[in-house]
Amino acid sequence: MVLVGSAFAAWWARQRLPAHHLTDETKSLVSVSMAVVGTITALVLGLLISNANSSFIARNGEVTTLSADILRLDQMLRLYGPEANPARGKLLQFAERKTNDLFPKGLEDVHVSNESTYEVL
Repeated sequence: MVLVGSAFAAWWARQRLPAHHLTDETKSLVSVSMAVVGTITALVLGLLISNANSSFIARNGEVTTLSADILRLDQMLRLYGPEANPARGKLLQFAERKTNDLFPKGLEDVHVSNESTYEVL
């Protein structure tokens, strides 16, 4: 709809413009200007996507490191035997809560720094 409206607006403007604005030189200038705008737009979009990807990779690394640390701590607690089972239970409770904080069912429920989760730990 917008494209059709733009085409009619351009057609209307072309009918009203003086002849010296419709030369080949002017058409060439408009083409080059639009090429520059298109190139800059592509560059900005590329930088935005690159930044988002870098942020995602960093967060992915943090989650992987946290998971490895929890597993390592659980393994060390397992070496202490049955007397460490309450601590392992709390660690499991922390891991479950942290998983629910980072990967909730709805986007509005994301809590990266939930105080109640850290109180369990």
